[in-house]
Amino acid sequence: MMKQIHFLMLFFLIPLSGFSQELTVVYTAKSNGKLMYCNCPGDPYGGLSERVTLMKDLRKKENDFLLVDAGDAVGLFGDYDLKASCVYRMMNMMRYDAAAAGRNEVYRGISRIQTAAKVADFPIISAAFADSASGEPIFTPYVTKKVGGATVAVTALCDTSIFMHIIRQAFDFTILTPQEALGTIMKPMSRDSDFVVVLSQMAPETNEALLDMFPAIDLIVEAHNNKPYDPPVVKPNGVIVCPGTHGEHAGLVTLRKTGKTVTLVRSELIPVKDIPEDPYAHKIVVEYYRERK
Repeated sequence: MMKQIHFLMLFFLIPLSGFSQELTVVYTAKSNGKLMYCNCPGDPYGGLSERVTLMKDLRKKENDFLLVDAGDAVGLFGDYDLKASCVYRMMNMMRYDAAAAGRNEVYRGISRIQTAAKVADFPIISAAFADSASGEPIFTPYVTKKVGGATVAVTALCDTSIFMHIIRQAFDFTILTPQEALGTIMKPMSRDSDFVVVLSQMAPETNEALLDMFPAIDLIVEAHNNKPYDPPVVKPNGVIVCPGTHGEHAGLVTLRKTGKTVTLVRSELIPVKDIPEDPYAHKIVVEYYRERK
């Protein structure tokens, strides 16, 4: 009996720093409202209706993964409300866990994205956008998800640079700095989760600085650069990935965390190319074009 007690005491005294956990994240960004393969010269890639097929296949092959979108799911110009509904319905089919509110989502005003988001079965998140009058968060700042054996906290950030190259207008929101946005949520995010993921619409150098500023961040999914990162950017404090633009790729990354150290186990950029449309997603697209007329 005494030997058993001594064994149990030694077991609980073993430091947990050697305990490892893994997390697989599938990520997209900057789809810009591309619904399907367009048969356009110079663009062999598919759109959301082909991505539905891709995600269904991935779920058959992969163990549990977190599925996130880093924003700009709908195009900046053209019709918004009807297309947003179409986009979010197909994202529901793919079972997204969270999507960032980015430039394209908020450009027409907060009320438009809040109305469109009612169609989504997943949270539209951001810690960066605040009400101009009250300073209160407009979107859910972060969400916590259980993925396999790991708990992951996901938030979204942006800065004013996302509006630099488009027509300026009076917006009904304020954009908080990353320090302001993460100042009150980083502690509970890191305390209550094994991994912290940031969906970022900020420049590459800003994201790298963010890893130094907030060491608890493990992964940044970037939706700023038009060029995909292959391989990912691996820094001492974390990993940065980017799928590129117009939904041409879906990215997959697996991280292993031992204590506070994160290592990249695998990464893959999957082209949304030569993939058949999902039949039901195709019906949603056809319905969109019929109603648009």
